[in-house]
Amino acid sequence: MSSLVSTNSDALIRYLPVAKIERNPLQPRQVFDEEEMENLVASVKEHGVLQSLLVRPVEDGFRLIAGERRWRAAQRASLITVPCIVRDVDDLTAQKLSVEENENRVDITDLDRALQLQKIWEDWEAQGKKPSVRAIALFLGKDKNWVGDRLKTLGYHSDVIEMLGRNQAVLTVAKEINAIPNPTRRAIYIAIIDAGGSRGDVLKMMEQDKQQDEEQARRDQERREAQTPPDQHTQQSQNQAATTGSATRGRGGVLVTSSNVTNAKIEIPRAVDRIVTWAQYLSPEELARLLKPLEKLLENQVR
Repeated sequence: MSSLVSTNSDALIRYLPVAKIERNPLQPRQVFDEEEMENLVASVKEHGVLQSLLVRPVEDGFRLIAGERRWRAAQRASLITVPCIVRDVDDLTAQKLSVEENENRVDITDLDRALQLQKIWEDWEAQGKKPSVRAIALFLGKDKNWVGDRLKTLGYHSDVIEMLGRNQAVLTVAKEINAIPNPTRRAIYIAIIDAGGSRGDVLKMMEQDKQQDEEQARRDQERREAQTPPDQHTQQSQNQAATTGSATRGRGGVLVTSSNVTNAKIEIPRAVDRIVTWAQYLSPEELARLLKPLEKLLENQVR
């Protein structure tokens, strides 16, 4: 039982009409695991709602502060009323209580936290307040880095944001994966996390990829030098800095110029090697998600 409800065990429990209760607009969760919901609905049909919802009065009825899964299950189980504890609190207090209740969930992710913080930010703006990371942190009793780091994730690559929504306690490694510009490599690193791998597994693979990139760049440089006539070496040395500066970074960070653009194909066998290593730990859905960027990479190489 959550701390909010347990600390109010003496509060009067009222049975309120399900139809008179509305969802909490600050609730970040939009999607609920269907299998878990079906199990909860079955339990509610047999035993009723065992833990009271936390609500507050609004103009046309009541608004949830905590207990949306139970409320949804009660709707699907066709219950007429549900047990509730009513708190007559203002918007700010309701926001704080909602955040505290979410922190008691065993399945909360940092994406859930980020979305709730974003909703608080937008709500404050709508009320004419001036939200800031510091102000919200003080309001919630959190460190400003705790708030700021989670809000930043909403600007990450979409595949990294989705990873944050599927996994818990991956905030640090998500930042490191997001710094990788190559979507194929990001997909591989993300698949490792989805398969239960650790941050250490990902960092080890990142280091291996970095070393392979450096080795490939060294070989490319040696090949270019071997193909350069002796009388051009001096001119090449003079122009090397300019040439390097005008080069671009290809897939996986490999240095790509007009003379070695085909070497970007090194990413394909490397990606395949990673997939073979981790495929045994992936579900069909995870494997399909991992293969999508590789398919695009293959299409680009064929063209």
